[in-house]
Amino acid sequence: DQISLARRFAPRIIVSYDGDDAGKAAALRAISLCFENRAQIGVLVLPKGLDPDSYLKKHGLEKYQNLIKKSIPGLDFLIDSMLKKANIDIPEEKAEIARNIWNEIKKIPDSIVISDYIKKTSESLKIDETTLRSIIKEKQTDKEREEKGGFFQAEKRLLQILIENKETAPNVFPEMKKEDFQNLKSEPIFSALIELFKEGKESNIHELKQKIASSLVSYLTEILLEKEQESTIEEALDCLYTLRQLSLDNRAEKLKAEIARFERKG
Repeated sequence: DQISLARRFAPRIIVSYDGDDAGKAAALRAISLCFENRAQIGVLVLPKGLDPDSYLKKHGLEKYQNLIKKSIPGLDFLIDSMLKKANIDIPEEKAEIARNIWNEIKKIPDSIVISDYIKKTSESLKIDETTLRSIIKEKQTDKEREEKGGFFQAEKRLLQILIENKETAPNVFPEMKKEDFQNLKSEPIFSALIELFKEGKESNIHELKQKIASSLVSYLTEILLEKEQESTIEEALDCLYTLRQLSLDNRAEKLKAEIARFERKG
C-alpha cells in the first residue's frame, strides 16, 4: 500500500494536482485513502498543465517548497469541493453536504480525529455541532441500523470505557472472559478487545479495524462519538456483570429451545 509506505518516511502526505477535473477527482480519492489509513494529508494546487516534475523544471526546488507550505489541509479541500457543488443557503443542500463529508470522515480509524473534524466541519458549514451530529446519525445505512438495534446500553457504555478510558480499562480487562459476551451482537468486538489486551496492544479503532467487520467498525465509531460523563471502575464492572448475566440468560434460553426441539422429535 503506497500510503502506508509513505507514512514511514513522512508525517504528512502532500498531493499535487494541476486544477483540472481529473486532478481534483484524484486528489479527493487520495484524501479518502489517507483518511482510511490514518495519514495526514495536504493538497497542493499547481498551475494548470503542470505536474510536480514540470513545475520543478520550470520554477526550481525553492519555489516548489514554498508552494508546499501553502498546501490546503485535506479536510478543508474536501469541504471546499463539496461547497462548490451545492448552494449552502438552501438547508436541504447544506444537510446533504454534511452527510457527504461525514461519509469520508467516518473512515478515519481514530475517534479523537473524527470528533475534531466534525467540529471543524460544523464551523465551515455554519451549523451547530449538535445539529451536525444529529444529521450524521440520520445517515446510517440499513445494515448499520440493524447492528445498532441489537446492542444494549451496557454494551455501548462498556465499549466506550474500554476504548476511551485508559486508566479504568486495565482494571476491567482481567475480569473479562469471552463467554461473558456469547450470543450478544457485540461479541466479536469484545473478543477482539480481549485479544488486544492479551497481546499488549492498545485498544483503539485502528487496531480493532484489523479484527472486526467494517459494519461493526462504523457503528463503534458512532458509539465513541456519543458524549458521556466520566467513567469509574464500578460503572465498568456493573456493565460487565449485566452483560455476563444477559449472556447466561441467552445461553439458557438457547439450551431450553434445543431441549424442546429434541423432545418434539421424540
